[in-house]
Amino acid sequence: MTFVIWMGVFHCSIFVKACGNILPNHCYKPFLFVFGLTIKFKKKKEMELNKIHLGDCLEVMKTLPNESIDCIVTSPPYWLQRDYGWDGQWGMEETFYEYLDKLFLMMDEAKRILKNDGTVFVNIGDGYARTGGKSLGKKQPKALLYATQEGIRGGNNKGVAGIQDKTLLQIPYRFSIGCIDRGWILRNNIIWFKRNAMPESVKDRFTKSHEVMFMFSKNKEYFFDEKFVAQDVWDIPLTPNGTKHIASYNTDLIGRPIVCGCRKGGIVLDMFCGAGTTGIRALELGRNFIGIDGKKEYVDMTQQRINDIVSQPQLF
Repeated sequence: MTFVIWMGVFHCSIFVKACGNILPNHCYKPFLFVFGLTIKFKKKKEMELNKIHLGDCLEVMKTLPNESIDCIVTSPPYWLQRDYGWDGQWGMEETFYEYLDKLFLMMDEAKRILKNDGTVFVNIGDGYARTGGKSLGKKQPKALLYATQEGIRGGNNKGVAGIQDKTLLQIPYRFSIGCIDRGWILRNNIIWFKRNAMPESVKDRFTKSHEVMFMFSKNKEYFFDEKFVAQDVWDIPLTPNGTKHIASYNTDLIGRPIVCGCRKGGIVLDMFCGAGTTGIRALELGRNFIGIDGKKEYVDMTQQRINDIVSQPQLF
């Protein structure tokens, strides 16, 4: 409700606000006329559920209402790991410090739109400092080749300045500590063990076969379904999902945060929804979904997948 006062007193505005909450318009319109108040009532726009939004995740998040999301399950693009082929994509920042700064802005916005009893699950990958461009080779992802050509992780070592070559950058844990510093409550760092991970060609360290998923809450009291409590090491193999997306989620991995962190009928948000695995699983588990992605091809593909699920007849 918005209103303009061209005559009257401060107490009138309080009365108007109170009446707007408990009385129909005709009960207090005469009073408003006497005091010379011009009133314009405006209904808050409701969110469209099971909708995929095209755009930058931060800009789209700013359009969502305060305390409207029950649970966030997402995996930001890993720093300089893949080129998703659209301008402004996350993960192509010049340094991993800039990458983390953007993630912290995302988490600040997440705190605004998350319900007071909501939870956030973030899966994020790590990487190694590479100071020599030649070591990358032509078999590396386009993002890494681009980075080498631009000097991000190549000759002038701008991206990892001051860090020894071959060092594991600890990006996930830098992220989690930064979130704690910003007031988030870190409840778990879940280990996703990928028992069928591909062996790596490197010969002077062990093959990396796990990733982390952090569970945050913004308050001490939050929704969590204890019936699904499990250990914090999840043995879930990698499985293809049959879509064109080059970095899709595992369905089993996504189901656990959704059933534990979101009530049935609640709203799950994924700000980097890609192939839509989070949304598909949310719908299958009786939740609603809102997705964001910056690539139109993925948005169109995922919206169609979501529409196919929504249009199916409900048995119960």
